[in-house]
Amino acid sequence: MSLVLSIVTIIYEFGVLPFAAGILLGSGDEEEISIHRMYIKGYCLLFTIFLFMAVPVIFTVNKLSVLVFIWKIFLIVTLPVLFLLYYKRKKRIRIVIKRFYENIQYAKKKSGISILFMIMIFMISVTFSMPSQKDDTPEIVNISIETDTMYQYQPYTQIPYDGINRDKAVSPAEMLYAVTGMITGLDSLTIIHVAIPFFFIPFFYAVCWLAGRYFFRDRIERVGLFALFVVIFYTAGLSRETMLAVGILNNSWNGVALAVACGVPLVCIQMFHMLDYFIENGNVTADQIIKMVFMASALQLMISKGYFVTLVILMCGVIILIYKKGLQNAGFVRKRDK
Repeated sequence: MSLVLSIVTIIYEFGVLPFAAGILLGSGDEEEISIHRMYIKGYCLLFTIFLFMAVPVIFTVNKLSVLVFIWKIFLIVTLPVLFLLYYKRKKRIRIVIKRFYENIQYAKKKSGISILFMIMIFMISVTFSMPSQKDDTPEIVNISIETDTMYQYQPYTQIPYDGINRDKAVSPAEMLYAVTGMITGLDSLTIIHVAIPFFFIPFFYAVCWLAGRYFFRDRIERVGLFALFVVIFYTAGLSRETMLAVGILNNSWNGVALAVACGVPLVCIQMFHMLDYFIENGNVTADQIIKMVFMASALQLMISKGYFVTLVILMCGVIILIYKKGLQNAGFVRKRDK
């Protein structure tokens, strides 16, 4: 594959596909027509699909080449599907473009300085920062490509595991990069260290903005400041010696960094939305449950305990709900007027 075609493939896989999926497959709700929501939704969908494709292959044939073939077919099939959806949802796309322009103008007016600093931090992180010494993603990807296996060898010593590394096998984020490397023919380090940050750091920014919108609603100045403060907090991870848990800006490809900065916050925010809706209406919608499944699956791709962490977060939400209902019944909290 030529260099130009390889670059186009990466842009399509990590940029166009999730963003288009978020636009074309979204609901018609006014709240949902926002760039950061659709970007997040598209990535959660992409991660979920890859997880459900990769895990069965890992635990059955365990051939990277088989997963490459399946993922290549998926990428090819999605092209005509997206074109078909485009022609069926032209009106929504026009609304999205109009809303995008309006949001950009409004955000520039209200949070221009915060956005400018976030862009500067992004450029510094992708240009000057060094990956953490604790990150083993490139080694896992390289040994998988060399042996046409998945999680059967230790990344540094290349000594075979007794079977497979099950913790990694149920959260195969590294295989997404290995598959992309096999399809494009590009060096794995180029994909991981050069290409991925240009897609995953904006994903992290979108999560920060989503959290800010939940806490501060339409007060865009505070939303921008909140997102900027979160990003500044994560600049602590730009050192090579820091933990991966705060390394989203210089290890955006690493599952742990992604989970802490993006996966867990997304599940928490969705739980908050479901909790608010249940308190107001006495139930939750199917759309909210589907979103939670996608976000939980995206988190599972990042870390091996993703579904368990989601369950714990949901249990905390149930405890909060029971506690609040108890306070209402005891007369300490006023019930909302219908």
